[in-house]
Amino acid sequence: MNRQSEIINLQFLLAAGAVASAAIAWIGFGGLPLGSPRFLAAAGLAAAGYGVALVLAPRTACTRWALLAVAILTIFMRVPPAMIPVGGGSDMLRYIWDARAQRAGVSPYVAVPANPQYAHLHTPQTRKMNNTNIPSPYPPGAQLFFRAVTSIHESTTALKIALVACDLMIAGILVFWLRSAGRNPLLAMAYAWNPIVVLEVAHSGHLDVAGALAVTIAAFALARGRQWLSVGALAAGIAIKFLPIVLLPLYWKRVRIAHAAFGAAILGGLYLLFLDPRGDTVPLGSVTNMVRTFRFNGPVFKAIEFVSTPWLAAGVGVTAGLACAILMRQRLAAGDPAAWAWPMAAALVCSPVIYPWYLLWLTPFFISALTAPLMLWTILIPTVYIVWYGMASGAPWAVPIWLGLLEFGSLVGATIWMIRRRRDRLQLAYAVAANQKIGGDDRQQHAVDDEHGGR
Repeated sequence: MNRQSEIINLQFLLAAGAVASAAIAWIGFGGLPLGSPRFLAAAGLAAAGYGVALVLAPRTACTRWALLAVAILTIFMRVPPAMIPVGGGSDMLRYIWDARAQRAGVSPYVAVPANPQYAHLHTPQTRKMNNTNIPSPYPPGAQLFFRAVTSIHESTTALKIALVACDLMIAGILVFWLRSAGRNPLLAMAYAWNPIVVLEVAHSGHLDVAGALAVTIAAFALARGRQWLSVGALAAGIAIKFLPIVLLPLYWKRVRIAHAAFGAAILGGLYLLFLDPRGDTVPLGSVTNMVRTFRFNGPVFKAIEFVSTPWLAAGVGVTAGLACAILMRQRLAAGDPAAWAWPMAAALVCSPVIYPWYLLWLTPFFISALTAPLMLWTILIPTVYIVWYGMASGAPWAVPIWLGLLEFGSLVGATIWMIRRRRDRLQLAYAVAANQKIGGDDRQQHAVDDEHGGR
């Protein structure tokens, strides 16, 4: 590739990123309601820019200036949505309230925000939080994150800055990961420019990115043979949300018992910090509430629950994730990002609740071509925001059947296509290897015949 072609590719790549950035800024500064027609148009435009960038990134040389330009645009892409004030119902209001409860010596797993007994813990902003009739749904690792950030400054702005910092750290780790694997570091934009990442972190400030950072560190560390760091990071991720617990089979015979004990000690220690001395409440976070009462965009869970029980349906989801991790452990190397994404995806598909921001856990691993179906899922899932938009006019809190078929049908179809393509490539590789072996044997036989003929 000549110098001129490199410059042209980089220009088009940055232009595609600028289009995606402008579309996301339109959502924020335009005050577009989630799920509105204009929101969907802007999200589609952002996805189009992202798609063009995905095509161009592998063809663009990663010079120092190219990497710097992509990094600057990555940061700039997050500034406009991060400046948007949050509205009532934002999850960040619960983050602040939980932190205030902790500082007041009250367990967030006991205190119910709507209870007049805890009225003094509220601010005018936290009174607008949602689900005030239940205790905190967030596990101990998340609680410590809330408290640490708000101890510096108690505001949604501080939380957004901290979460965007986690987001940018993921992008930085991916650059090092790609470079250490001998691949183009610009492919990190498969994560950094994904519209769902920018929307759900810089715009909406969802905690999941902190857990995704922990799992990214765990994956990269295990790929580099740093078991202590990997196990500790995975324990931190599980303490933020339970989803990455399905990744445990990836560690089979890759770590020692001492490493496993270290991770268990970290996880156990975090839970002991919030254990109720009276034994009335176990700090399980979101698990019990999710399984018992919350339902959204989870057709697999609802189908299993219909013929059994909610807890059996939840068990199926965990089993699916663990089974997928066992398969990944057998088929892929520890350093393959796809091995980390697919087990969590399998568990998520079977979850009772699948909000768009839950897919943040998968996005760091889009640097692998084997995660292409999951990448498509992140492009399609913002369409479920039409449920939020419909609520304003009295529509039910449920994803329309046609939209569920589009979302999950596309995911299943893309997965089948990827599996078949991978199978065909493997068969072709085996055929080429066999032909080379046969050709080598024939050449060896001819050499022997020539030698005997010469004699």
